[in-house]
Amino acid sequence: MRLFFFALFVFFSNTVFSQDPTVPSKAILSRLRTGSATVEQAPQKPATPSFKLKAMVFQDDNHGNAIVEVDGRRVYLKLNRDNLISAQRTDLTPKTQDGIQVGESLYRLVDFSAHSILLSDGTQEVLVH
Repeated sequence: MRLFFFALFVFFSNTVFSQDPTVPSKAILSRLRTGSATVEQAPQKPATPSFKLKAMVFQDDNHGNAIVEVDGRRVYLKLNRDNLISAQRTDLTPKTQDGIQVGESLYRLVDFSAHSILLSDGTQEVLVH
């Protein structure tokens, strides 16, 4: 009977006092703290600025002016169909350098309608409405 109680005591003490199997070992924790395990960070994509169309005034169907708010500042943009980037968008150099400078990116006019403006910085397009 003593042997039975001893075995029962050993069984319960191992169960109660043993380490949680989901907790990592001390060797793993010390390695994480020292930083010897390196994790490569993915290159972060630059955030698209916040564009908002505030006003548009047209002289005719092909010419006008727009006020665009970019990250809290207002920018005046001339709308001229003669200076648009080509429709195929392979040549991203317009006839003039008109556009909206945001940081290192220059967003150039691709197209416009009565309700929106399409801008491009060469890598991405932004619809402003």
